[in-house]
Amino acid sequence: MNGCRVRETPPRTSFDSVFYAEWERWRERPAMVWVPRVGPPLLRTVGHFSDMARRVANVLDGLGVTPDDRIALALPPVPEWWELAAGAAHAGVPFAPLPEGGGMPDLVAAVRAVAATVLVVDGARSELVQAVREGCPSVRRVIRVRGSSVPAMGGVVDYGSAIWAVMHSSDSDHDAPPSRGPVVLTHDDAATVTARGYEEIREAQDRLAARRWTRPKPDLHLNLVPSHTLAGVVFALFEPWSAGAAILVDEIAADLTASTDSGTVARVAALVDRFPVSTLSVPASAHAALGAGCAVLRTDTALGLDRAEPVVVARILPATTLYRTFR
Repeated sequence: MNGCRVRETPPRTSFDSVFYAEWERWRERPAMVWVPRVGPPLLRTVGHFSDMARRVANVLDGLGVTPDDRIALALPPVPEWWELAAGAAHAGVPFAPLPEGGGMPDLVAAVRAVAATVLVVDGARSELVQAVREGCPSVRRVIRVRGSSVPAMGGVVDYGSAIWAVMHSSDSDHDAPPSRGPVVLTHDDAATVTARGYEEIREAQDRLAARRWTRPKPDLHLNLVPSHTLAGVVFALFEPWSAGAAILVDEIAADLTASTDSGTVARVAALVDRFPVSTLSVPASAHAALGAGCAVLRTDTALGLDRAEPVVVARILPATTLYRTFR
């Protein structure tokens, strides 16, 4: 990723005024069903993420993080990923989901590519923080999320402690002014990182509507597109939640772009069988293998965004329902 160029796109709509405001109408709705690596599934409501977004914005404000900063999310699929993403957007600070996997060189390259000034890292990877700092001088703040009993080193903020302090502070919630800057930075390909405003998110949703995609309500959506891409962040966060739908998140995160072997397909099929999933998004290259394994998909549309691989958006239907395809 060294030598990546960052392409700016001018925003025209505030994320906070269009997206976040809807949450207050849906506080009691389910927002996420999270399947942890160990233990029973957990349910989180819209109200939970609405409150956490405000708290994260307060934490960022207390750390001196401004819309001129960039937050790199180097996290597995845990609820804190969504809390921090929503909180960053609420505060008007661009966030960048980083590709999962890889070693130290890959992490350093990804952080450099997005010119991050704040790094959010999983506690299980705390030992990498010092090396990342040495390789990425732009990083001024590090936030550590779960997974480690080791006390945070100097200059590293423990996420849980920071949220606890905000919750028990006598200060009122800090409401950040609406930001018209970039909301998210995505990896379009190996050579380009793009800073995107909310209008591009809306345009992606408009393309879905133009292709006859209508989200059923209530809906539980399973996204299998990597979240560091535009399509991935649209279907992992913006599109379902802006429509009032819930998302199903599996911590093991079966990655169909990396493998479409029988074990991976079987795991996805088991999720679909175990939970009331009604829609999913999947890379086009993996759709055939998944469809054969689940035998319950109806393809609604294939959506191409920028230079990335097309994404198939499908409905989960009873096995007796005939397939319909829109192109």
